[in-house]
Amino acid sequence: MSDADLRELDRILSHHHNDPAFSTAFFDKLGPKQTLKLYGDVSLDSDAGDNRKRLVEDLQRTRWWAREVGSEPGT
Repeated sequence: MSDADLRELDRILSHHHNDPAFSTAFFDKLGPKQTLKLYGDVSLDSDAGDNRKRLVEDLQRTRWWAREVGSEPGT
């Protein structure tokens, strides 16, 4: 995933971070396999530069992974 893609993903998810309907629809549409792929795509490589590290940290700060991927339906 490119840095531009990471910025766009962060922008979209940050904008909708308090919208449970968006989160549900987003991950339902993505499906389990693509959710895991996306998670891997936004993980840091050992050779990631400072800009990439900041982008990934921004995504992690939104805490949407823990909230959405780790949540139970109906919570």
